Amino acid sequence: MAPQNLSKRLSHDELKLLSPEALIQLVESLQNEKDQWVAYAKELADKVLLIEGQYVTLKNKFFGKSS
Repeated sequence: MAPQNLSKRLSHDELKLLSPEALIQLVESLQNEKDQWVAYAKELADKVLLIEGQYVTLKNKFFGKSS
């Protein structure tokens, strides 16, 4: 399942109003969100490889291996 984008885009003025602690929390949240998207992208890539692997197996059953 795809991660949800929980953070909204903040304007420059809104960012200037944040305390250092709030900025740290924001960065940590964005890092966690990025990690979730990277894991999701890897999951999708693994599924594509699995599908391609099944296609090659299916093709070989119908047409035989090329010599």
